[in-house]
Amino acid sequence: MNDLLTPIFNNNEFEVTLNYPLWITENPYKLKDEVKRGLLEMVDTYDKLSLAYSGGLDSGFVLCCLCDLIEQGKLKKDTIDIFMGVFYTKTFPYSDIYGLQAGLFRAIRFANSLGIDPRLFEIEFDNLNVYNEIKDQQFKWAGIYKTILRTDATYAVALQNYVCSMQDSTVIRANDFLQMAKSTKDKAADKRFINDTNLLVEAEHIRHYHPDCNQVQMLSWDNKIFSCMFSPFRMKQRDIDNVLDPRVEMNNGQSSKNMNDNLAKWMLYLQCYPEMSQIFGKIPTLIRYRDDTAIEPGAVIEPGVEVDGYFFDEMKPQLIEKYGYRAATLKLQNGETFSTESHLTNYKDFF
Repeated sequence: MNDLLTPIFNNNEFEVTLNYPLWITENPYKLKDEVKRGLLEMVDTYDKLSLAYSGGLDSGFVLCCLCDLIEQGKLKKDTIDIFMGVFYTKTFPYSDIYGLQAGLFRAIRFANSLGIDPRLFEIEFDNLNVYNEIKDQQFKWAGIYKTILRTDATYAVALQNYVCSMQDSTVIRANDFLQMAKSTKDKAADKRFINDTNLLVEAEHIRHYHPDCNQVQMLSWDNKIFSCMFSPFRMKQRDIDNVLDPRVEMNNGQSSKNMNDNLAKWMLYLQCYPEMSQIFGKIPTLIRYRDDTAIEPGAVIEPGVEVDGYFFDEMKPQLIEKYGYRAATLKLQNGETFSTESHLTNYKDFF
């Protein structure tokens, strides 16, 4: 299990090899079945498991699958611990619905509607010790891979990984690195995009293969689950027109770029679990808004509001300067570069 990919890292080489065939999956409900199977296999593989639930659609989907297994009597309610990372400052306690974690209460309400009361793992954001621990950890992993882990959202990824590392269990994550929006922009500017035929993989996507990492990725657990992400819609979707026109931007932080990146995946989720529409649309938080901005204690971020804490996005330019950025083009075991048209086994059945 967990051997779909084989990554190789050293100072001069970053390669990721695909070990099993992939295909296009037409039935949208197949993803639900395969993820539930994967959860059962994880329970058999690891002594103690936790699900990192954020209230987003990825982790929300895994939560729904887990609840199905509980209702079917295939898992006990306490077999997999469900937790949420809660970030707060002295200025913005997490109990403030308009504070740092604005989407927290919506996420809890959705979990409660499924009969789940997630454990809250609290991080005091303006604690200097926490600040240094997260920053040191991010530089540690960049040093291991000799590349920054993400080109964007460096700050949010650092927080997520820190919270996971603090758990005394193997943590199930639900990150999807298959971004197939056919953007007209320069693909090199955003390495998360797949180009017309090839998959590009960042270090963050295969971090869980490192022995020091206590995470496992649900959506790339094996080729059966990962192949479900190659839907016919995803293979041929076009970008939303007028993508740069602010009049077509959605509310709640769902930009048309976000829609282009994720719409095919969201369609699968909502088809399997229509109730997930309750958590559709990211609620922007101060964490997200400050992704590329260093904010010092006492800085005014909103009229009349000062931040009593440390926001450390200054580490992103430091990481870029020290390590730069690399992404690997997915390859096959015979050394060929993976091509969706040539190597998805049933591509010609659809197109």
